[in-house]
Amino acid sequence: MEVLLATQARDTHLLHALTAEQFSGEVPTYGRHGRIKGSVNVVAPDLLDPRTQEFLPAAALRQKLEAAGLLDGKPVIAYYGGGISATTDAFALELLGQSKVATYDASMTDWGPDASLPMERDAVPA
Repeated sequence: MEVLLATQARDTHLLHALTAEQFSGEVPTYGRHGRIKGSVNVVAPDLLDPRTQEFLPAAALRQKLEAAGLLDGKPVIAYYGGGISATTDAFALELLGQSKVATYDASMTDWGPDASLPMERDAVPA
């Protein structure tokens, strides 16, 4: 319910941790194209060093998360396919001192198949 309310509120960020192609709606995700309405995208693996799989240095994390508008003190709900990789984004926010962070446990596995829940996607080329 909190995620549904956040799609209409401006006081909570929704953070989509899937790929850019899934976020845009180019590739269908869990039954539908696109993302939960009002989401921003920070791909979870982009917060990790590809060689070591450790988190990037704090300055690099800050740059990526600030670029998405996520370090303004508002609560953040992170989501993914089933919620597991959303914890990467959530933990990165915690590392930077953002304490109002939650993960949507069932994420798109729960949201995607339900056509009554709002989703959006980028414009589809004609």
